[in-house]
Amino acid sequence: MKVLVTGAGRGGTNLLTELIRKISDLKFTSSVEDRNFFKKELPNKYATKLATEHPTFTIENLENKIKSNDDLKICMVLRNPIDNCLSKIYRGRPKSQGGDKPNEKISEDATEKTCVDAIEKTYKILSFLNEKHKDKLLVVTMEDIITETEKVVSKISNFLSIEPKEYEGFQNNNRNVYQKKRYKNKLNENQINLHKDLKNSYGGFFENKPIKDNLEKSLSDIIKEYKKF
Repeated sequence: MKVLVTGAGRGGTNLLTELIRKISDLKFTSSVEDRNFFKKELPNKYATKLATEHPTFTIENLENKIKSNDDLKICMVLRNPIDNCLSKIYRGRPKSQGGDKPNEKISEDATEKTCVDAIEKTYKILSFLNEKHKDKLLVVTMEDIITETEKVVSKISNFLSIEPKEYEGFQNNNRNVYQKKRYKNKLNENQINLHKDLKNSYGGFFENKPIKDNLEKSLSDIIKEYKKF
């Protein structure tokens, strides 16, 4: 069996990766993200994550990968689309602006337009998988990983046909140094429903700005899809 963890960047892919690493015997790549996923042959028990924003992540490449790997399973994580975009915009900025970037360059997906484009791409891939390869797809939400971990572990174990190991403390193994600081020894529920409290979320960075309303309009159809999960 091989496993790909995917979803939009800043949408919970690291959390889901670490949860699956904790409860399974899969051989995850030493690098958190294998950016050569679509260019290599996959060994047995191989697992990695690759965000849907990566330029090689196309429906055509995904279809070819599935065809050449009958045992490939895809675990996708979704986050509230508005929260996902707010996180992209804020954390995609340099440290001097309160973000995670070690340099002064703003991430490509850290503008209103580009973060919406990224989320739309994720849902196009999700739609393709639901239509063509539903048996190979598991979808969970970042919110459930944080608030209903046991339920998510049960879904994963059933999907991967494994007897799960203990999952407690999985977030402590996060290889993203910034996320490790945010979650530390517990799952941080402050990362949920950020759009409902713009006064306090991200130090008030989005308060009195039209970004939330703009995102709600741009992502109205996707928000409806997200609520199904």
